[in-house]
Amino acid sequence: MKKLLLVLTASLAVFYSFSQSEDKLPENPQQIFFNNAYQKYQDVPKGILEAIAFTQTRFEFLDGTQEKSCIGLPTAYTSFGLIKNGQNYFKNTLSYVSIKSGVSENSILSNPQKDA
Repeated sequence: MKKLLLVLTASLAVFYSFSQSEDKLPENPQQIFFNNAYQKYQDVPKGILEAIAFTQTRFEFLDGTQEKSCIGLPTAYTSFGLIKNGQNYFKNTLSYVSIKSGVSENSILSNPQKDA
């Protein structure tokens, strides 16, 4: 009986914590830019831009002024965590995106709208 009560109490505590956290969805300040990108590129599945941006930067637009990595990782830029100088360990994703999109690297780095 004690084990049953313990399991029931733990289950209710977990359920309560998850139900409380659903009310606090992260705010995406670039959502309007993402919506514009979805309209322009309709073959991109909705939600993929948000998934990448949240995973990489938690929707923060990184401009290179953030604190450097204590273990020497390359600096990430934009909402998608693009890498400018991979130091021969990481791909230079910023130049790849620039080439594929036809938008200059400087424009991508300075304008959150060009990022999406």
